[in-house]
Amino acid sequence: MNNNNKTSWWSIRNRILLFTIIATTLPVMALGWLYYLQSRDTLLTSAEKELLGTAKQAEIGLDLCFQEKYYELRVLATYSYRVTENLSSVAVQEGKKKIDAQQGRPGNRKVSQARLSAASVITND
Repeated sequence: MNNNNKTSWWSIRNRILLFTIIATTLPVMALGWLYYLQSRDTLLTSAEKELLGTAKQAEIGLDLCFQEKYYELRVLATYSYRVTENLSSVAVQEGKKKIDAQQGRPGNRKVSQARLSAASVITND
């Protein structure tokens, strides 16, 4: 009886069934694997393009931000130079006014004009 079970497992019917299962499963698995590889490459390429586009946009944004800050620093440096120059001229004129006052000379009208120009530069910023 035990011998009979072994022969019934390898009967023609079971062999045909096993061959049919293998014959249908192998092509499906092969096609599935090929589809996976192709879609994986497509997805990786698409993700790479998307990341490069995002990085390019970030680069443009940062470049624009740095350009704006650089321009602001140039403008600020120009105005600070003007303020420093005007304040030093006011200080020189104030010194002359004090010397004139000590020597009994009348005040200088240009000093008040320099103060106004320095005040206008400072308030315009």
